Amino acid sequence: MTPLLIAQIGLTLFVFFMLLNSAAVMVYVERKVAAMLQQRLGPYLVGPKGLLQPLADIIKLLFKEELRPRAADPFLFALARTWDRVLEVAHLRILSNAMAFVLRRPSVGRQVRPTTQATSEMLVQ
Repeated sequence: MTPLLIAQIGLTLFVFFMLLNSAAVMVYVERKVAAMLQQRLGPYLVGPKGLLQPLADIIKLLFKEELRPRAADPFLFALARTWDRVLEVAHLRILSNAMAFVLRRPSVGRQVRPTTQATSEMLVQ
């Protein structure tokens, strides 16, 4: 392994670690600020001054019971959730492409004069 590769791996791991921690820190700060605005104590039960609250939330979500009706087909129940996520991602993809198209061509939709004779005849009627 070359020193450059080791440095790149180290930097990648450092950035990944900092991004993970920044999410936890932002959740903690958000809860503390919300508690201050509501004149109450924020997270303080888990760890020193509530610093382990994001970790407790993750553990809670991992062990949270899935609520599924007894009569529901397990395969279709899982498929519906998966299909929902697929449609969400497709929707975001379409919106991002549309926004990029509009930003590249700001004149789209602002055409004042018709370009063909047939279009002008349709506008007169």
